[in-house]
Amino acid sequence: MLKRGWLKKVLNDVARDVQTWPEWMRREAGIEEPRKSTSKGGEAVQFHQVNQNKGDVNNAGPWPDKGRKQMGLFQLGKFKLHSGQESEYKIDCDALTDGDMEAIAAMMVKQLRLKFGKVIGVPRGGLRIAKALEKYVAEGPTLIADDVLTTGKSMVELRNTLPEQEKRNAVGVVIFSRTRIGPVWIKPLFVISEGNQL
Repeated sequence: MLKRGWLKKVLNDVARDVQTWPEWMRREAGIEEPRKSTSKGGEAVQFHQVNQNKGDVNNAGPWPDKGRKQMGLFQLGKFKLHSGQESEYKIDCDALTDGDMEAIAAMMVKQLRLKFGKVIGVPRGGLRIAKALEKYVAEGPTLIADDVLTTGKSMVELRNTLPEQEKRNAVGVVIFSRTRIGPVWIKPLFVISEGNQL
C-alpha cells in the first residue's frame, strides 16, 4: 500500500532533478528558470513550461515535446523572411529532430563531398546542423553551416568575421536553398526555388 504523500515526494524529486539540468536542456524542454515559493514544509521550487506556441494550452510538465503543438517543416501562408523578402511558404528547420540533423549531416558529407577542418554555424538556424557536422571534422577549410539560404547574406557576414586566410578558403553548406543562383562557395543539400527561378 502506498504511503500518504508519495505523489508529493515524487514531484519534489523531479523538481530537484530539473534544477541540475544544464540551461540548454531546460530551454529545450521549454522550462523557465525556477521560481521559489514558500509553503508550510519550507521552501519549494516550482517550474513551469514555457508556452512556445500560441494556442497551446497543454502544458504537460518538464519533458520535451510533451503537450506541445508540433510545427511542420513546411508551412504555407504569408511570411516575411529573415532577408526581408516575402514568401508564400516557410521552411522551419526547428521541426527537425536531432536524429534528422544527424542524418542530414551524414548526407551532406557524402553527397556534397565535404572535407573540412572546422565547422561553425550561423546563429541561430545553423547551430544545430553545425553541431551534427562536428563528428566529421578532419582536415581542410572552415565550413560555415546554416539551415536555409535565401540570399546568403548571413553566411557572408559570418565569413567576413574570420581571419583573412580562413575567410578566403571558407566553404558553406545549407540544408535548403531557396535559389539556384546563390553564392558559388555555398553548397545546398536541397534546392527549392520559387517563381521564375525554377
